[in-house]
Amino acid sequence: MRTTCIGLATVVLGFSLGLALPASDVLAGGKGWKCAKREIVATGSSVIAKKLAKIDAEIAWEIKAVSKYGPLWYSWWAANNNRFRCRSDGYRTTCVARGAPCRLF
Repeated sequence: MRTTCIGLATVVLGFSLGLALPASDVLAGGKGWKCAKREIVATGSSVIAKKLAKIDAEIAWEIKAVSKYGPLWYSWWAANNNRFRCRSDGYRTTCVARGAPCRLF
């Protein structure tokens, strides 16, 4: 639950600063965008639904991106080559989020 609050606070902070980020990673590597050379990898899980495991992994990815590169790099949706890999074993679904963080220059 703590991770979710931090992730939502990061998103709210980004939008309150007026950061407009694309809804597609197609724009992320384009002209004017600066992307990190290394991908960030983060894991999330849920016993309720795969969608919640993806959200948990996405928020964990955003926290790592901000910790490593700063607040302008927070958006999962602006990441270059962002993707999920999920597995279920019994009742728990675990997802891994991967992508290189990007920001508008």
